[in-house]
Amino acid sequence: MKNADLIIAERKRQISAEGISSYEDDMYESGELIDAALSYLKAAALQARGEDQKCLDTLADAGIVPWPWENKWWKPSDQKRNLVKTGALILAELDRLERLENDAH
Repeated sequence: MKNADLIIAERKRQISAEGISSYEDDMYESGELIDAALSYLKAAALQARGEDQKCLDTLADAGIVPWPWENKWWKPSDQKRNLVKTGALILAELDRLERLENDAH
């Protein structure tokens, strides 16, 4: 599977398995989806520098990443998976912006 396909598959998984809807995404008007993407991107960067999983698990609790939701939803994985989650969250924000633009016309 190509990397772009992994991101699309993760976005679909978020919708089907996590029950995330476009309606819910549309409520995030203050950059929450971007902050979540940044959080997973920061985790991936730390992994590239050799940080272990235990450190990553505490990033949200310590306020090191801008995780916008309850910490129980913070689920860092391996570096590649964190990058895929980053991409899926960016895709969700882009879709939200597109819906907003379409509603304005």
